[in-house]
Amino acid sequence: MSVFSELPKHLVRYRPAGSAHLDDELKNLAEGKVFLQKLSLQNDQTEGRPQRLKCSTAELMDLSRRLIQGSGNTLGHSHELRQAGINRETTRTYLAKRRKWQKKFISIAPKHIRIACFSIETKDNEGYMWREYGSNGCGFRLHFSFNQDVKPNRKSFWIRTHYSHPRERRKISEAELLAAEFQINGANVFANKPSQWIGILQAFAACKPSKWAVEEELRLTKFSLSPSTKPKDSYIAVPPYSLSGVTFGWNADQDLINKVKQNLGDDLDYFFQQEP
Repeated sequence: MSVFSELPKHLVRYRPAGSAHLDDELKNLAEGKVFLQKLSLQNDQTEGRPQRLKCSTAELMDLSRRLIQGSGNTLGHSHELRQAGINRETTRTYLAKRRKWQKKFISIAPKHIRIACFSIETKDNEGYMWREYGSNGCGFRLHFSFNQDVKPNRKSFWIRTHYSHPRERRKISEAELLAAEFQINGANVFANKPSQWIGILQAFAACKPSKWAVEEELRLTKFSLSPSTKPKDSYIAVPPYSLSGVTFGWNADQDLINKVKQNLGDDLDYFFQQEP
């Protein structure tokens, strides 16, 4: 299954009025880019905290061997990940080290994940979205349309947000974390099944309480071992979407309208929202 096979034809993104970074955002939107915020800065403090599920020693021994075989020559012979033992005692020692790494990875991963939040276009949540994210009609809504001519960016992933009670969220197993460590160290173990990597990232980056389900959110997600702090590196293209239009809220002032139109040009469709 293609990573992009289930993406909707249209997405929207509500923007507030009076943003201190509006000029930068509009400049990048004109270039087809959006800002990706660090997951650790999200307002919901329960995000980025998946529950880890333990696996048996035998399961992890078997997986380690298959991962080592599948990584080929990507990892050097002296690499720590190639040092799994051939008996249970040495393997347990090896796995104890891995579990320490996994615990550390779970704690720091949100600092290395960036996201941009979009919503599926629907009339059912318009009032809520304008109120919560469009400054109660003072802001604007961006429209993105699917563009088959845009090639996917394998450094970023689209992830559908999972809404549930915290105890029922997407879990992440030690087996997945071990495979993720191989991936992060350069062994492209998910090359043929990118959905596996998406599943791991979803456990961190796209699990929210049920109360947010009305948002119908899709997230553009990027993981980086060394996330840059430079503002210009926080913007990314929106594959495979193109900005196609803007809707201004019923309370949007003329200065905002003029600024948006001047930056984004006359090729877009512009609309004006009536108060819901």
